[in-house]
Amino acid sequence: MTIAMKLKQEGKIEDAINMIKDGLSIDKIIKYTGLPESELEKLLKNNQQDNKSI
Repeated sequence: MTIAMKLKQEGKIEDAINMIKDGLSIDKIIKYTGLPESELEKLLKNNQQDNKSI
């Protein structure tokens, strides 16, 4: 994976995290980011753990 591809992927992940925080549905996040559902499930799990520690 090139550096440009890695940065693009990281940008999609950041966008997905923000969408999760804003309450968008998984279906819409998949549609807008192109990330696989398995990746979003990991992000959701991590986001829920982060919210519990606050």
